[in-house]
Amino acid sequence: MPVKTRITLFFTLIVFTILTVVCSSIYYFAYENREGNFKTRLTNRAVTTARLLSQRDVFNRSLIQKIDAATSVAMVDKSIQAYDSVGSLEYVYSDKANDTIPVNPQILRNARTTQKVYFVSGEKDVVAYHYDKGNNPVTVIAAAYDPEGKKNLEQLRFVLWLCFFGGILLTIGA
Repeated sequence: MPVKTRITLFFTLIVFTILTVVCSSIYYFAYENREGNFKTRLTNRAVTTARLLSQRDVFNRSLIQKIDAATSVAMVDKSIQAYDSVGSLEYVYSDKANDTIPVNPQILRNARTTQKVYFVSGEKDVVAYHYDKGNNPVTVIAAAYDPEGKKNLEQLRFVLWLCFFGGILLTIGA
């Protein structure tokens, strides 16, 4: 094998390794950032609902339903469920009719002990948040779909693949 070919292959291997590490890192951190931001938004929604529900003398369920309906632009296909301290369903709101998250008692127990539990149900990201301040402890399940974040990740993945293959082709061609 000629020296020029060996040098080209070695250089291509180095560029391949560098591009793999860089592109993978960029995607990983973008994914973690999207997930963290969306979890924060879901948790904030759960905390707000829990605070409103804990103040029963000020906010009734129909008023909370109106508030949840008014915040529809913030999240897509959101559903909110609240359970009392014994696990009975106390409040339900959903952008779509009958679009609730199946919740088993273990999730409620975990939320009561750790305050927050994150999981995925179908296409939706879900947070189970336990709010125990005040006279009415409540565990709120907030779920929503993040199409904007997922679309951004798809676009980033496409751009990273283009850069990756473009860099490899430039290295081989040079």
